[in-house]
This record gives sequence, structure tokens and C-alpha cells, in this order.
Amino acid sequence: MELVRSYRTREYFMCWFCLTENVLCCRYDSLSPGEMQRLCFVRVFFHRPLIVVLDEATSALPLEMEDLIYSECKRLDITTISIGHRASLRQYHDKLLTFHLNGSWSISNLRDDDSGHSSKRP
Repeated sequence: MELVRSYRTREYFMCWFCLTENVLCCRYDSLSPGEMQRLCFVRVFFHRPLIVVLDEATSALPLEMEDLIYSECKRLDITTISIGHRASLRQYHDKLLTFHLNGSWSISNLRDDDSGHSSKRP
């Protein structure tokens, strides 16, 4: 639970659920984008789904935090499907799905030990 202790996430987690106050509230307006992303991962780690789809989920986080998060997903056996523009995301995945402007798509292998390239058009 290093992630919960780091970057004041625990403080925001407690505040988000109003565990320190007697009123119901919503605190998304007081969190930075990076803090919101960290809070979302706390929820993922709490619920431990089999598969999680992450859309730009680490775009506001430093690379060190991104590595910590993906390492924790791997340790918890959470399959990750990432949508993002960061090249650093490739190291956490085996396949790359690319949608092309002409409506086609392709799947590429990202690992050296897994050769080949497949493609399919709609």
C-alpha cells in the first residue's frame, strides 16, 4: 500500500469519502488531475478487478508513479488495457492495437520474443 501512503493519497482518500467530516460532499473540484488519477488507482487496487481499461489514466503522473502503478497491477494479477499517447505505456503491454484513418485496424506484438504482425479490416 505504498501508493496509498505516497503523494498524500491517503489524506485525499479520507477527504473524498468525507471520513473526516460529518457531511456528504464531492471533492473532485479540489483535486489536481494527478491526484484524481491516483485516487482512481486506489479504487482499482481496493476492488481488484480481473481486467481494467485505463484511458489516459497516468497522463498527469510522473513516470516513476506510472511504473509503481503498473507494477502493482501486475502483482495483483489485474489485466490492464491502456488507451494513451505516452510511449512509456508500451513497456507494460504485450500487444498494440492501432486504429487507422481508413477504418482498418492492426495488432502488433510489442515483445521481441513474440514475433509476427496481424492485421484485419472491418
